[in-house]
Amino acid sequence: AVLGVQRAGGFEVRKEQYANRLTENMKADIVNGIKSLVKSLDSAMRTDDIHLTQQGCCLIWNIALPLLNPDTRHLIAKPLQSTLNALESVESNLHRLKVQLLCELATCDIAEEYLAKANAKVTSALRKNYVVSREEVEAYGLERPLDRYLLPMKKRLELKADIYYVPDRNAATNAIDRERVTREEVVLLLDKAAETKQVGSLIHMLQQACDLMDESEPPLDWVGASDASPSPTPEPGQAKGKGKDAKGKSQSISDPADAPSEEETRRRDVLRARADLWSQIVQTAWRSSNPKLAPIVRNTIPRLLCRKWTRQVERPQRVAQIEACITWASTYKVAIEANGL
Repeated sequence: AVLGVQRAGGFEVRKEQYANRLTENMKADIVNGIKSLVKSLDSAMRTDDIHLTQQGCCLIWNIALPLLNPDTRHLIAKPLQSTLNALESVESNLHRLKVQLLCELATCDIAEEYLAKANAKVTSALRKNYVVSREEVEAYGLERPLDRYLLPMKKRLELKADIYYVPDRNAATNAIDRERVTREEVVLLLDKAAETKQVGSLIHMLQQACDLMDESEPPLDWVGASDASPSPTPEPGQAKGKGKDAKGKSQSISDPADAPSEEETRRRDVLRARADLWSQIVQTAWRSSNPKLAPIVRNTIPRLLCRKWTRQVERPQRVAQIEACITWASTYKVAIEANGL
């Protein structure tokens, strides 16, 4: 099974620069290899060899990494569940791997609208303790680094599950509550927009979401002038607003060596959450590549690109910016094709 995956390029595509080069044949070969490993895992469990079982689970997880994206995650949902069951059956102490598996399986359940199952998996993941290095704690600012994925997922599931809750900004008592309620309104609008098939309704909902975000958008220097580019529509690759240190190197308020205050950390969390929402607006608008939604996409992407993310914990926001640039380009490609050019 491992040799089959290796021949398919499964180990090469684990490198980030190759992650988007999976052909359909490569995907099929990797999935078949993972399924074969799951069968081998069942044999290992029957031998009561805990060490061998744990090695098999780690191998399955590592080989599955290139497929952990929205387009292919569903192909390996069952093998991941079997891997989690194997770890639980031998009472493995690989708790971090269990949390990672639960997070991916919960994402699969959300995609299939199994919200109760997803909520149970997220709750189980949040209850598990695992060991992390001090460097990782300092890099992400969390004692449990994987909570940066689990906690937002938990809040969103709870928001969707409470059918009687209606966000009310007028009831908010301070700026923090108003910001939180605004984001909740946008989340609910995006959930509705994801379910609608009428282009007119979709445009209306997305425009509402953009208006809500624009009304409460913090200034570019909210956490320091060097944290953002002064231009609302920066060109890719440009980096403005930076200073120079004694050695001539660029400085940024996002330097990991900084020791941010509690207020600055809260503001960064808010900006990351807002960036995620801007990204979701773009993805929802361009899911069907409809030219009628191109104006919303082109007006929204500059909001996502106007801030500079440099910390390790902010890598998802950098990835979102890259994807937004690709989407921006695709809107013009669709326009060119639509005009027969």
